[in-house]
Amino acid sequence: KNQALIGSTLAVLVEGHSKKHAVADREAGSAPDADLIPGVIPPMIQWTGRTPGHRIVNFDQPVRAGRDIENFSGRILIVTIEKAFPHSLWGRLEAAAPASETWKGDNCCAA
Repeated sequence: KNQALIGSTLAVLVEGHSKKHAVADREAGSAPDADLIPGVIPPMIQWTGRTPGHRIVNFDQPVRAGRDIENFSGRILIVTIEKAFPHSLWGRLEAAAPASETWKGDNCCAA
């Protein structure tokens, strides 16, 4: 089922940092939501969220020097799906969802 979503653009409700990102932070000695180490900017921050059909989606947020890192937790973002795995999807961040975005299932909700 997940393979059919490759190439589609979906609204994703962001839950927080992905498990992979949180593990990397713990190994570095900081909590996932702690301030970054001054002068050290990671190239990407990995987030996780769910589609309206409850599928898990992971994606990276590019980090640019000199810009504040935006907290996406609780926001609805538009993500284009690039890879599918048995239990999750991998996507590319496109934009924040428009205010008119509805949260009524996606095209993959065949039960």
